Amino acid sequence: MPDWLNEMERGSRGIVAALVQVAFVIVNGVIIFGGAMMIRVKLWGLAFAAAILAMINFGNCCCVIGMPIGIWSVIILNMVDVRQAFANNQ
Repeated sequence: MPDWLNEMERGSRGIVAALVQVAFVIVNGVIIFGGAMMIRVKLWGLAFAAAILAMINFGNCCCVIGMPIGIWSVIILNMVDVRQAFANNQ
């Protein structure tokens, strides 16, 4: 294998790699929970944070799907009637 590929393989093991993956598990959990709150029209702040996290979640290439969905979510969540619906449902 080329040297750069060997170096990448070495970097994918160990405590640092495990901690990075745990961090992405937590980020993905927040995204899922925020999406559930979006569906229930509750906790606007968490829903908005989940949309932002979906856009910047680059672990395991999740940003490929998360970027367009996150942008769409941010646009929708910032509409006046949507914010009022969240406020009325609190």
